[in-house]
Amino acid sequence: LQDQSLLRAYDSATGKLRWTAKQDTQTGGGYATPVFYQPASGPKQVIVFGSKETVGYQVQTGERIWWAHGLT
Repeated sequence: LQDQSLLRAYDSATGKLRWTAKQDTQTGGGYATPVFYQPASGPKQVIVFGSKETVGYQVQTGERIWWAHGLT
């Protein structure tokens, strides 16, 4: 269900769950591959594209660090 959308990160060595981030409810659904981005300064990010917004999460913690609303 679109209101139960989650982003999860797992430890590649152990397979254990590291963190979970609940995404905002989206309308219409969307299917896009998340991308990783390392800015010149600041933490590495995983960027997720949704039908309502694009969100950047900190890779190590899952913290939502930025977002942009609108057509993505």
